[in-house]
Amino acid sequence: MDHDYERENGRLNVKMFDNLSLVDFYSERFNGEERYIILTENAQFIPSDFYFEDLNEIVEKVYIYVVRNLKVVQEKSLKDECLKN
Repeated sequence: MDHDYERENGRLNVKMFDNLSLVDFYSERFNGEERYIILTENAQFIPSDFYFEDLNEIVEKVYIYVVRNLKVVQEKSLKDECLKN
């Protein structure tokens, strides 16, 4: 993921998690606003029920970033996406 994308959007504290984590990245604004990030190339990505249940405690702060050619092309709130389905 392009760390510049997070910095350009005011999130300076960016951390990457290992490949077995529930999320891929964590970022935080200067005011402490947290964001947990799942990266995918699939614009229709929706986590399974089991995965969603594991994210339950942080679902309000989880975002799906759709990536093409190492650039974020779309950003979606997980909560909003799951409410649509």
